[in-house]
Amino acid sequence: MNGNVSSSQIVSGNNNTVNYNEALALNAIQEIEKSLKKELVSGEDLECAMELLEDVSQKIKQKKKTNLVKAAFSGLKDFAVSVGANVTATLILAKMQGLF
Repeated sequence: MNGNVSSSQIVSGNNNTVNYNEALALNAIQEIEKSLKKELVSGEDLECAMELLEDVSQKIKQKKKTNLVKAAFSGLKDFAVSVGANVTATLILAKMQGLF
């Protein structure tokens, strides 16, 4: 590969860190919970979504690494999409973009 590399930055490895605000993340959990309860999903799917939400909340409270919290939010978003909770999935994505 050839090209101008002046003013370029190369990022390599796994040492990239992104921190998030714990209070904002916990606030996002509350908003997501309210949104989930308004969605038209089956009781079983809602129960499963609430378990996933609790998992995200616990990771935040236990001050787990950012990538684990982000992965938990992403899993919750994917589950929301799979059960038709599209409004909540969009909310989760927006909250993730604001946090990470």
